[in-house]
Amino acid sequence: MSFAICFVIMLCLSVIVLYYCYAILLQEKHIFIFTINITNWITVINTAFEYLNFLLKSKLKHGVHSPLVYNLVEDVLLDKRKFHAFDVIEGARKNLLINKNELSVTDYGAGSKKQKNKKRVVGDIAKNATVPVKYGKLLFRLANFYKPKVLLELGTSLGIGTSYIASGKNRDAILTTVEGDEGIFNISQQVQKALKLENVVGINSQFDNFLEEYIDQNPVIDFVYVDGNHTQEATLKYFNLLKSQMSDNGLIIFDDIYWSDGMKKAWSVIKNDNAISSTVDLFKFGLVYFRKKHAKENFYIRFWL
Repeated sequence: MSFAICFVIMLCLSVIVLYYCYAILLQEKHIFIFTINITNWITVINTAFEYLNFLLKSKLKHGVHSPLVYNLVEDVLLDKRKFHAFDVIEGARKNLLINKNELSVTDYGAGSKKQKNKKRVVGDIAKNATVPVKYGKLLFRLANFYKPKVLLELGTSLGIGTSYIASGKNRDAILTTVEGDEGIFNISQQVQKALKLENVVGINSQFDNFLEEYIDQNPVIDFVYVDGNHTQEATLKYFNLLKSQMSDNGLIIFDDIYWSDGMKKAWSVIKNDNAISSTVDLFKFGLVYFRKKHAKENFYIRFWL
């Protein structure tokens, strides 16, 4: 076999391995290697290389000297407990996945990489635009561990992430969740009602129209999950509005911090902001802490579970 043929075979195998690193990270096991659109290959390969680079820089609890981050790893990221709420929420996801109803969707912000048409089937939205199981459980555990009293979610989508946060928080804590698209918002409210989520306030509004008024009404915020309008400008705008309102135990979770060049630049700016104490890069999620007594540090942590 000639060197050229061997090289081509090795290159193809490398691409397949890189692709599955990318798919496993996002828990998109339903995607088969040959079904991906050829126009997305560059994005897939770039993200896979970035993930491999992230693995080289990242740690688990060994070598982490920050008590804050050590406790995060030990008590949250490595927590293997199963909660009844997980099965209930995944049952709701299954119902959404088989929903064939069609919506006319308006994207506010960067939009979807996978769904470009305005007409979208609910099941496709559930497959492509809801939080993966692994990260939904992480949202639950973060809310359960830190016990925030005032919580905000920017980007309800169909309500799966909302359900994980709401199920993990204390019953008397208030979660406000905001979704820009009316059709998607209405379905999220159906999910919320079906799961009997307590103290969850759903708002149908664009983030920009909502956020300043919300901040005026909630001078102290404990927990924010930002999963919408994945542009550099919008992400930094929301961060700058929220950072002065965060409590001493405050946490902001940014989704998809490697989603685009703009998101990567936004994350870099956030990491260097003087208002924060620590950041934890989990590759998909970026966690931002506001503990005033902690020295400022940035961490790369592997999240395997």
